[in-house]
Amino acid sequence: MSSSFALIPAGFYGKPEDIAHLTAFLCDSEQSRYIIGQSIRVDGGTSLVCPMMLGEEISSVQKLETDQ
Repeated sequence: MSSSFALIPAGFYGKPEDIAHLTAFLCDSEQSRYIIGQSIRVDGGTSLVCPMMLGEEISSVQKLETDQ
């Protein structure tokens, strides 16, 4: 577990509230009115330091799409 923790630039594991805060922000049409068609990662910055994880995620999604 400690090796995966070292890959999180934020320095801590995310909590459900982290997703909830983003959801509340996006649901507020005044605050998020200029955000359109984005994929927002709530990963503590992990995808910035481990882009290969992002690549694995994309390839698994592509596999799911071709399996359907």
